[in-house]
Amino acid sequence: MQQVFSSIGQNISRLRRSREMTRVELARLAQISRRYLYDIENDRKSPTIEVTGRLKSALKCGWLS
Repeated sequence: MQQVFSSIGQNISRLRRSREMTRVELARLAQISRRYLYDIENDRKSPTIEVTGRLKSALKCGWLS
């Protein structure tokens, strides 16, 4: 069965790549570790509400979709 919804990690990764940002750049802007961002993008960890807000700001988007 085809997956209908993307995970937040997949959305963050897609948005980051569409903005031609590296993980290092996004992690620095969001004030998180590169490893934590890697784990979020690979669905190993879920970001807190605070981190989600910082990622949203760093990616300059309204929603992480």
